[in-house]
Amino acid sequence: MSLFNPKNARVGGKLVDNVDADVTFETVLYDYNGTVAVPVPAIHLHGVVTASQDESLHAIGSEFDEYYSAGKAEEFAPTGKYFTIRKEGARLSDQSKAMALFVALQNSGIPEETFDAEDVTLFNGNYSLTRKRETREFKNRAGQKETKESSILLPTAVNEGVKKVKNNAKAYNGAAKDRATSIVSAIIAEKGVVPSSQLGAMVFNKVSKDKDAQAIVKAAIDQSFLAAGPWQFENGVLSSTNT
Repeated sequence: MSLFNPKNARVGGKLVDNVDADVTFETVLYDYNGTVAVPVPAIHLHGVVTASQDESLHAIGSEFDEYYSAGKAEEFAPTGKYFTIRKEGARLSDQSKAMALFVALQNSGIPEETFDAEDVTLFNGNYSLTRKRETREFKNRAGQKETKESSILLPTAVNEGVKKVKNNAKAYNGAAKDRATSIVSAIIAEKGVVPSSQLGAMVFNKVSKDKDAQAIVKAAIDQSFLAAGPWQFENGVLSSTNT
C-alpha cells in the first residue's frame, strides 16, 4: 500500500457524510480521545469508503472511525464482540448513541434475529451512511441558555451483508444453544435436580472464560429452550429423563 497515495489516507479533521463504506463493528472502552478520565463502553465503527458524493472530501479507499457511547463502565464491559452486563438490570438507554445506531441498523433492513445474538460483529457489511445533525438547548451553570450542536453518523441502507448477517446470526444462535444443551445436561447429570432459577449462575461458572459466555447463558435460561431440551422440566425444576 502506498503511503503517499491520497486514496489510502485516513479521514481526519472532517466529518464523514454521505458515503458508502465497508464497515466493521466492535465493542470497546472509549475515552473521547483522552478528554475523559474514565473511559466509557462504546461501539466502534471502522469504515473504508467505497463510494462518495464528494471524493474531494472522502476519497475512495480512505478510512474513518466513529464511536457510539453505550452507557457507564460499571454497567457494561466490552469484549470486542458484545457487552457483558456487570450491573443487574442494566439496559441501553433509548437516548444513547449506541441505541440510535441500532435503531438505524434495524431501519436499514437488518433482521431482528441478528439483534438477539447481541454480537456487534454480525452487523459487519457495506452501508450507505449519512450524518444526522441536531441542535440542543441547555442551561449552563450560570443558568443562561446555550445551544450545542452535535451529529451522529448513521446507516440509511445496507448494500451488502444482510443475507450473510442473517445466516451468521442463525449459526451463532445455534452454536450457543448447542453449547448450552451440553452444559445443562452435564449440570443435571452432576446435580440430579436443578431449579431453573439457579441455572444461569451454574452455567456461567462453567463458561465464564468463554468468549461467547453471555450468549450461552442467555440460551440456557430461555424458557422455550428449557421446555424443549432432552431433560424433564416441570414447575421450574430440571431433572434427568431417567429419574
